[in-house]
Amino acid sequence: MKENRKIEELILMFATHATGVLKKEPTLSGDGWKLELNNQISKFVKLLRDCLRNLHHVSPELLGRLDMYTAKLAPSTASS
Repeated sequence: MKENRKIEELILMFATHATGVLKKEPTLSGDGWKLELNNQISKFVKLLRDCLRNLHHVSPELLGRLDMYTAKLAPSTASS
């Protein structure tokens, strides 16, 4: 299962698209877009984790990885 990284590919696609959109947002000048990007990625990962947690055939290893990503992103979203 460690070779299966499709969830990371999905998160990366989300982050790539969100980066492009947020960089163009005039209200997020300077580094504001970076903070918003972290917030958006954190929310997306939490959404994925919560949805997959309700399914019975999801591996514990996958849920563990999503928990790890959520924990790593949590400090940057403490202000939101």
